[in-house]
Amino acid sequence: LTQLDVKASFAHQTNTNCIKMAAVGSTDVDKQIEDVWQKIQARDPDQKEFLQAVEEVLRTLTPLFKKQPKYIPVFERMAEPERVIQFRVPWIDDEGNIQVNRGFRVQFNQAIGPYKGGLRFHP
Repeated sequence: LTQLDVKASFAHQTNTNCIKMAAVGSTDVDKQIEDVWQKIQARDPDQKEFLQAVEEVLRTLTPLFKKQPKYIPVFERMAEPERVIQFRVPWIDDEGNIQVNRGFRVQFNQAIGPYKGGLRFHP
């Protein structure tokens, strides 16, 4: 064997080992991501729009999480609001009946300044 053959063989073995390690690490990261997703679904099972938005962001950030798994717990914390303000809005309809609707203000993170967004009303 020449020195070039030995280097090529070593490079092939190293690449194969790196691919195996990446696959194992990727599986672990995939499990962590799935665990976070399951926790969020269990916490807010009736919030379909919220879950859809979280899932889209989670799937978009999956390549980042595979490269930098340290950000997975950060995402989990970001998906939990800092505070939720709930209030009622009573009103009288056209037939003279009193109706009561609930309003929500959900605030996630004020770290970079005041909260943005508006109120959401739920029938």
